[in-house]
Amino acid sequence: IITFVNACQIGVLFNDVNFIIILFGVIPHGIFEIPSSVFAFSGALMLTSFELKIIKGILSSKTTVNEELNSSIYLVKDAIISTGIVFILLIIAAFIETFITPILLWLII
Repeated sequence: IITFVNACQIGVLFNDVNFIIILFGVIPHGIFEIPSSVFAFSGALMLTSFELKIIKGILSSKTTVNEELNSSIYLVKDAIISTGIVFILLIIAAFIETFITPILLWLII
């Protein structure tokens, strides 16, 4: 839902706001913030897939929970890596939005 809301906000922003303000006010930190949203969404999908495999192991008579856990542990590892990437990208985006974007907007306004 959050990814969808962010995409809608970007669409409204590009429709209603002057391109120069977008260029100096949104794009510098958006370069890092939008990919972090994509990584967060992919990590959420990985964890959802992991949960579904565990439920499959519980409900299925062909496999056990332990077998499903061992065969899909890579999903958890990839989700943890994705979380680290999201954290780093958001720290960079926050730094740019806090310290660089106001300077750029001050130059054009």
